[in-house]
Amino acid sequence: MKSGDTKKAAGINISLFRNPDLIFTEYSRIISEYKQQTIPALNEAKIKFIESKNNVRAGDEIALNELTAVNAGIKLELSLKLIQLDYFYNEKLANLFSANVYKSVQSDVNGYYEFDDIPYGKYYLLAEFKVFDSRAEWLELVEVQQKETKCDLTNNNAKDVYMHLSEEYRKK
Repeated sequence: MKSGDTKKAAGINISLFRNPDLIFTEYSRIISEYKQQTIPALNEAKIKFIESKNNVRAGDEIALNELTAVNAGIKLELSLKLIQLDYFYNEKLANLFSANVYKSVQSDVNGYYEFDDIPYGKYYLLAEFKVFDSRAEWLELVEVQQKETKCDLTNNNAKDVYMHLSEEYRKK
């Protein structure tokens, strides 16, 4: 902006993908695989928490201190496992997207972007940004039916495209 400030969506990379059915199918498969790995890890940690809590008698200060330490260890172990899973499956998604890019552009200082010479048809549009703790990602199905087709990227249509379960878990 003229004041020197930048907008959140300024300078972000926006990619367009052909073959939306292929992207959707592979994306869904990766997400499903990810869930199959994370749900058992979360359930295992939950069981460990319950078991450790059941071993403590009311009023036993030493046992309560041990419980706190055990639970901290369980939480750390789970957090590390989730970070590894996030990294592994986010890499799979990044590879899927990078292997199938049709065209990419960068938004200007006002967050505006435009693709030129796009044949009519269906595409996926991917954009993401992260500034400090603020993150937004978009994976939008776009059908180009006329010369000017719009796809606005707002907070309302942002979603968690990549997996960030470990970040969400660490906030708790």
